[in-house]
Amino acid sequence: MEAPLRVPFGFYSVPREQFSRLADAGVTMVGPYYGPTPSVALLDDAKAMGLGVVYPVGADGVDAVGAQVDAVAGHDAVVAWYVLPEELRPWVPAEVEYLDTVRRAVHGSDARRRPLLSYQPNHADRARLVAISAAFDIVSRGLYAGYVGQGERRTWVRVGAETIVAAAGPEQSAWAVLEMFQQPAEHSRSRIAAWARHDVYASLVAGAEGILVFSGWPRKGFDDYETYLEAYLSVARELNGPQAIGTAVLRGVPSSQVRVTQVEGPASVEIGEGTAVERVPAVASAVLEDRGAVWVFVVNSAERSVALEIDTPCPLERVVGPSVHGGRLVLPPLGVAVLRTAAHEESTAI
Repeated sequence: MEAPLRVPFGFYSVPREQFSRLADAGVTMVGPYYGPTPSVALLDDAKAMGLGVVYPVGADGVDAVGAQVDAVAGHDAVVAWYVLPEELRPWVPAEVEYLDTVRRAVHGSDARRRPLLSYQPNHADRARLVAISAAFDIVSRGLYAGYVGQGERRTWVRVGAETIVAAAGPEQSAWAVLEMFQQPAEHSRSRIAAWARHDVYASLVAGAEGILVFSGWPRKGFDDYETYLEAYLSVARELNGPQAIGTAVLRGVPSSQVRVTQVEGPASVEIGEGTAVERVPAVASAVLEDRGAVWVFVVNSAERSVALEIDTPCPLERVVGPSVHGGRLVLPPLGVAVLRTAAHEESTAI
């Protein structure tokens, strides 16, 4: 039997004292880190916990990149190279040239050809991502709904993830960079767990293959750091725990064996502001087949409940969220459901 796959799931700048807790929850990686370059001791600690490290390069200038990579290329904890500075602009020739030089330097020193990635801002559209990401192996972008004023319009996260996925080429992966760095308004604090679960699953349903959370650092004035951290860890446990949801996400192929139809609740919701407001579907779903089991992922991005009819030839078991009753699934505001049929290793027929 094939080993289960785990969704790449990590936190920027997380303190070393959190490594054990993160690893136990199914987190796969830590970093990148800003400021001092991660020490070999940090890499050793991460490796001991079974965590990879997204290692930053470029902070000391392009001439230092080769030496930076040489210093740690032999360390098994390094799983990716993170190019600094961030938000490089494809319309600035010097920045494109810098990125090309960094890529050559990294590949010249890293015989394993571990992937390169960086960060693009929340407003980056597909054209910008395509243009700047040619040198990257992983395409990523910020999806900070609260930071950009879309905290109550979280379909914006899913649409942003779809943009990242659309920008990624056939040999590239798409990772969503999610939000954990500012204290929410008092009236919204109870929504943190729902935000985290929604944003992760909305990104995955859109086709993202990895999750990075900015940031794991407990900054001053961020009183709900612990609430946010545990919210994301609970999702990591679901994805990379014994239910093997992550395996279905990464290995599953689209299936038409189950149909999901919305029958109640808002069919669309608004995102954007001012003249840029648009309406997009409130509910997204993905039906995937993995070795005979059919998995159904449903995400409600509306701030109201929705009801859906689930047309399936076989009963669906609840994995995450509500169950199906009488062919009907009801999701609360920002609700998520993961359902599956029983697996049949010997056949893909259901």
